Amino acid sequence: MLKFHAESDPSAEVIAQAASLAPINPFYTLPFVKCQQDFGSRPWVLTLREQDHILSACTAFTRNGRLNNSLEIHSLPILPPGEVFWRGLVEFCRETDISFLEVNSAASPEAHIPTLQGETRRTQRNEYIWYLKDIDLWKNLRKDHMTKIRLARRSGLAMRRARDIEACVEHCRVIGASMERRKSRGEVVSGQADVESYMPFLERGAGLLFQVTANNEVLSSDLILLASKGAYGHSIGTSTDGRRCGASHFLEYEIAMALQAEGMEVFNLGGTSDHQPGLANFKAGFGAKGIELQRAQFYLGTKLKRTLTAGVALLRKAFKSTADRVPYSVAR
Repeated sequence: MLKFHAESDPSAEVIAQAASLAPINPFYTLPFVKCQQDFGSRPWVLTLREQDHILSACTAFTRNGRLNNSLEIHSLPILPPGEVFWRGLVEFCRETDISFLEVNSAASPEAHIPTLQGETRRTQRNEYIWYLKDIDLWKNLRKDHMTKIRLARRSGLAMRRARDIEACVEHCRVIGASMERRKSRGEVVSGQADVESYMPFLERGAGLLFQVTANNEVLSSDLILLASKGAYGHSIGTSTDGRRCGASHFLEYEIAMALQAEGMEVFNLGGTSDHQPGLANFKAGFGAKGIELQRAQFYLGTKLKRTLTAGVALLRKAFKSTADRVPYSVAR
């Protein structure tokens, strides 16, 4: 009989068990768990078990707030048929006073998130999987990608690997340049590029920066999260000069070649939404297979908490609106 189990502050051995079930998934590794602790989250391992045998497992992370506590699953595991996992998850959230539940599908091979009570948002997303094992990577490239890579080689570009803070600063710089270009095209861009968001991945060994340089200048940079058999593109950015000489195309291809040589089986180029057609076209051009995934958010708190939360949100919105009307010379 299948049973849902949640273990808080899991040991390295328990995390290793979860990771062994999905060796291409970097979101289940011990370094990734350590990163989330650095960001202020408490780690859990959620499992489906049949007696003492673990059939399915994933990491999850909780945060405590003044009014609401939250739980986030970054990467949904492969689940057997049935609702045991979902019933257990909702019951666990109620027992531990979790109000906000977010279920993501980064690096998930498949993801079906059922409709649960309290759903507040659901979005469709796509990821692009570049299978590396026993294939000729060049032959699968689209012709325009081949042309860009040849241009980069003629321009004398080179790839390096780094984990130092100077490289991270450069990563933030080119990420910012890419964000500005996408905004100018009318694409929806969320988040911001800052060193504090990336350095824990590098310091803990969860990820590695691959960067293309010319004359000691970083033209394109990709933060890659690593598992034992797979890699995941966390964030990529390219400067305007880098775009002119095919730096991002060259970078992704050289990363794939390096990963393949080191025995990696999968290079996940990361996710896109319907509002990012340019990014989706770029990733598909490498011959990567697109898969449809989901992300869903739920509010499981009591009616009283929901009312209080809505009230606080209105107050914050009103305060922000007032602050926005104050002249900068006064507001600063």
